[in-house]
Amino acid sequence: MSAAHRPINNLERLQTQRALHPAISTYISPQPIYSGLPDLDYALGGGLARGQIYEVFGHVSSGKTTLGLYLAGRVQAQGGMCAWIDADHSLDVDYAMLCGVQPESFLVSETQNLEQGFYTLERLASSGAVDWMVLDSLTALPLEGELAGDFREDYLHQRDDFLRQALHNLVQTLQWSQATVLFISQTRHRTGHIYQSDQASTASLAL
Repeated sequence: MSAAHRPINNLERLQTQRALHPAISTYISPQPIYSGLPDLDYALGGGLARGQIYEVFGHVSSGKTTLGLYLAGRVQAQGGMCAWIDADHSLDVDYAMLCGVQPESFLVSETQNLEQGFYTLERLASSGAVDWMVLDSLTALPLEGELAGDFREDYLHQRDDFLRQALHNLVQTLQWSQATVLFISQTRHRTGHIYQSDQASTASLAL
């Protein structure tokens, strides 16, 4: 028990010293990821913040994958390592290179279900060796139970519950590793919405 309390006490002491003597130890915010698109960087407050989660959703063939590949190339140009989780199994390496991707610092992983995809994200983020991760796309990933034929009436609730828990764990890992994640998903029509937009992301409110 004393061994477990020792690092906690040291952390509290360090935080106290920072609060009482800010000149001794100051926190340096990591540089954001500059997209090279002035309007996008301005809208995001200076670029893509490290350690954060972003989502891009839209109609089919609206440029979501192209944007993810372009941003991966920008991260590599700034000396970062990128990872691409290909849920659609449709990544074209030649097209990725045309978007500026450098294959020597570009990891590709194919996943079959939602649980496997988030497990891969967790492992990559906890390694501390990856700066930019893209999951393309969240729409294509079913739950493991769905692949096994376990269809239930509360399937959507199960998916939302899993996303909430998985994202909660992923956020904590990203805050430590300062990696950035981009989720790509598609839009779906919602019924019964008269005064609001009938377009919604397939990630629902969990993401």
